[in-house]
Amino acid sequence: MGNLEFGPMTQPAPVDKQNCSVDGCGNKVDIKKHQLCAKHYQAFWRHGDPLGSPNKRQPGPCRAPDCGRRSTSADGLCHKHYLRQKRTGRLDLRERAACSVPGCSRKSKAKGQCQLHYDRQRGSHRSSSRTCSEADCGKPAKARSLCKTHYEALQRHGKLHTAPLQGKASPVATRHRPCQGCGADIAGLSRGRRYCSEACKPRCAGPECHRKVQGHGLCSTHLKQKNAGIAPLRPIDARDVRMPNQPCVWCGEPVGPSNTASYCSEVCRKLARRHAEAPTAGNCAQCGGAIDYLAPANGTGRRLTPLSKRLCDECRHRSASLYMSADALRRRDGDNCHLCGLLVPATARKPHPLAAEVDHIQPISRGGTHDPENLALAHKTCNIAKGGRPATWRRDPAEVAPMVAKWNREGPTEPPRTCSVIDCEGRPAGHGICNKHRWRVRKYGTTELPRRPTHCTVDDCGMPVRVNGMCRPHYRKYLIGDKTCTVADCSKPVHTRQLCRRHYQHFLDNRNGPNT
Repeated sequence: MGNLEFGPMTQPAPVDKQNCSVDGCGNKVDIKKHQLCAKHYQAFWRHGDPLGSPNKRQPGPCRAPDCGRRSTSADGLCHKHYLRQKRTGRLDLRERAACSVPGCSRKSKAKGQCQLHYDRQRGSHRSSSRTCSEADCGKPAKARSLCKTHYEALQRHGKLHTAPLQGKASPVATRHRPCQGCGADIAGLSRGRRYCSEACKPRCAGPECHRKVQGHGLCSTHLKQKNAGIAPLRPIDARDVRMPNQPCVWCGEPVGPSNTASYCSEVCRKLARRHAEAPTAGNCAQCGGAIDYLAPANGTGRRLTPLSKRLCDECRHRSASLYMSADALRRRDGDNCHLCGLLVPATARKPHPLAAEVDHIQPISRGGTHDPENLALAHKTCNIAKGGRPATWRRDPAEVAPMVAKWNREGPTEPPRTCSVIDCEGRPAGHGICNKHRWRVRKYGTTELPRRPTHCTVDDCGMPVRVNGMCRPHYRKYLIGDKTCTVADCSKPVHTRQLCRRHYQHFLDNRNGPNT
């Protein structure tokens, strides 16, 4: 290997040169003390020899016959023969003999036979062992009397490209797979098919239903009914196909030239859902005339007439003209409530429970009117307690007597103080005015908001006000003032950056250098 000989744990003689002292190594010296490169110094440190372990110093060729590779293992073998010896225990590969079947030139695979004849021999003792039924194909049959190639073609295309041989069919090839609907043979179809066509698939067993089965012999809709506990199952209502611009189901107006919905708006949809089972017509409780509850109420559009109104428009308008106030009823009938019989204080004001109100003796919901004969004076609390009860209902005076006694003892209470500004009901916070008007007084000096101009007042300009009572162009001129362009011999007004519009555009075009 070289002219240097190192014994166990001996140090190499120092040599004054820049390259490693090991022969055949041209690497630069890293350890000057030993005149070795990093690789050989590491081997010297581990094994006591710069050349490494004695088991690995086999630089010759592979010792396997007729192999010119370099040995890489301690056994003097290359990597290929090292793995072969490790697996098989020998270095040479035995040549496989020819197939023992006469007339076959293939190499033997197992038991002295090639793969083809070995497969045939394995299937010779089985009742289903056959060769491929296709013409000019001697491969062993895998399934349905077909070899692997023809069987995959049958599964992929549903049929073979060549006609099968005429002769006795194999039991596997004639296997019958019936359709679960009509019983026809579907052996040539895909393996997951259970029916030969859509007509053979079962239909829903629900009433008057011919849709496809989803589960348990029912379609999806009837299956939901069954899971919900509906018995017997209800038939599915057939929805009529609506054409564009048909009338709304609720109000009768067209839904739109390009719309096929059932309702013209969301209002009609909500009304239909809310009052689907409510009556749509009735008779007036006073004159007996017909009332259309779906007609717009009081002239407004698309509003359902309240079903509590039992009067037609004429009777309602006529009785409304005869309506009497609480003061008129007090002058006519006296100061006592007709429901409890106690005094109705004249100085009581709403929302006090003893305030005077007009009560309908026969409630409107029961066909009562606004005629003077159907009106009477009552406490607010008594009127609320009566509600829609009949005309014979009366309230126990013992329930109202404590409130009347307290009123007689304490008298009327002062109404809550409000802001001193006219038409303001805010609570006063200081100086008799509310916080809103106090803020106005602090900012503008008065409780009224100042009138701001809506149009520019400069030179009778009619443009809308933008800032400080000026439109946008005049406000811009106000900001710029009398400044002119800073470019020499240019007296145009400033636009941006102390430049006029033309010089500013020239600056933008040439700020990245002149155009090429």
